[in-house]
Amino acid sequence: MKINLGRYKNNGSARTQKVQIDKWDSWSADHSMALIIAPLLKQLRDDTHGYPGEEGMTMAKWKKILDKMIWSFEQLNGDDNESQFYSGKIDWIETKLPNGNTECKKGPNDTFKVDTKGLIKHNKKIQDGLNLFGKYFRNLWD
Repeated sequence: MKINLGRYKNNGSARTQKVQIDKWDSWSADHSMALIIAPLLKQLRDDTHGYPGEEGMTMAKWKKILDKMIWSFEQLNGDDNESQFYSGKIDWIETKLPNGNTECKKGPNDTFKVDTKGLIKHNKKIQDGLNLFGKYFRNLWD
């Protein structure tokens, strides 16, 4: 992926733009976009001079909302953002079945565990930030 967005021009004409999307960029499009969105949101949060004009919104509240969005996209950037919820070692025994399929069963040394409640809570927090991104998408300007 290569993106080159020119500066806004003072005469009101459109800025130059060149976007090249490679085939591998769409393999995990969510990850590809998160790599761009997280730093863009950080810059917006650090340089912002305004916030959405809805009732009760303040600059402090807006920055907290941006932080939630940033956190969500940063989680999606990492390949191991869920590894904290896994522990132990996987030990599988594979057995060939007469029909040609393979059956897998836990081996005697399998200690693998998943903190399911923690994982669900983590993914809900990510989704909450993504929902805020959708809700405020048209307010992401300075």
